[in-house]
Amino acid sequence: MSIIHQFQSLVHQSSLTRRQALLGLSLLGLTACSRSGSTPAQAAAGVAYYTCSMHPSVHSPVPGQCPICGMDLIPVAAPQKGKKDSIDLSPEQLKALGATVVVVERRAINGVDGLAIPSTAVLPTGNRELAFVDLGSGRVAPREIKIGAQTPEFCQVVSGLQEGDRVISGALFLIDAECRNQGVLTTWGDAP
Repeated sequence: MSIIHQFQSLVHQSSLTRRQALLGLSLLGLTACSRSGSTPAQAAAGVAYYTCSMHPSVHSPVPGQCPICGMDLIPVAAPQKGKKDSIDLSPEQLKALGATVVVVERRAINGVDGLAIPSTAVLPTGNRELAFVDLGSGRVAPREIKIGAQTPEFCQVVSGLQEGDRVISGALFLIDAECRNQGVLTTWGDAP
C-alpha cells in the first residue's frame, strides 16, 4: 500500500480536518524527500539519483515510489567525463515531431538590429534559455543562449549563436526530453 493510501486511510479513521490532513501529507512528503535510505554508492552505476516525473523536487538515491503521488521514480543519469554533447535525430524524425530547421539571420526587432531566431526556437528553462542547434548529419546539440529584444514571433540573440547557425524551431520540449533520455542534459536547467 502506498504512503498516500495509508495516509488517506488514517484521515478517514480519525477526525482530522482537511487542512490538518494536507499539512500532515506535506510534512510526510518533505520528510520522505529528505530521507536517505542508502548511500549513493548503492544506487545503480551511472545514475545520479531517482526522481518523479511529476515532482522533480523528489530525489532518492535508490529506486522506489514518489512519496507525493506514488508513481515509480525514474533514474537521472550521472554526469560523465566525456559526456555526450549531442543527440541523433534524422530530418525525418524532426519532421515527424513537427520541428523545422531555421537559419540564424540578422533582423530588426523593436528597432534593434541583430541576430534573430523565431520565438518557437527558444526553450526557456526558468533561469536561462536554450536553443537546439542542427550540427548536420542528424546531430542536434543544446546550446545556452542569451536573448534581448523580443516580439511574439522573434527573439534577438545576444550571445550563444552566430549568423548562419541552423537551429530547431518547434517541438523543443520533445527534443529536450530526448536530450535528457540520451544523457546530454541531466536535470532541468543544466548547462549543455
